[in-house]
Amino acid sequence: MSTPADAATRFAEAVNARAEAAAQELSEESAWTGPNLAGFYQQAARKGFGLDLLGIPTTFGERSAQWAALSKPGAPRPLGQVWLLLDASSGTWKVSGISKVRNQVALFFWA
Repeated sequence: MSTPADAATRFAEAVNARAEAAAQELSEESAWTGPNLAGFYQQAARKGFGLDLLGIPTTFGERSAQWAALSKPGAPRPLGQVWLLLDASSGTWKVSGISKVRNQVALFFWA
């Protein structure tokens, strides 16, 4: 089984490379088919921004959250911050959501 850091890194690399199939493969199916991850990926591709991971993931059991900055080449500073939500209940770490709200991230660990 991969680690949450490995899964988050591979997802960020897929987003930054505009590799939609790879990003989808690294995501929980239910998260990709909803508006959350697919919508984020499409917006990143359309607007030309990427993900830069910050620090190490916070992990509790089979759930993890990885903080990331939204960046754009040539921009003087990050455009914002998000949390990648990861889950390993299927036996391997996959991205199961994304959030800008820290309180939602905390609730993710308790759900």
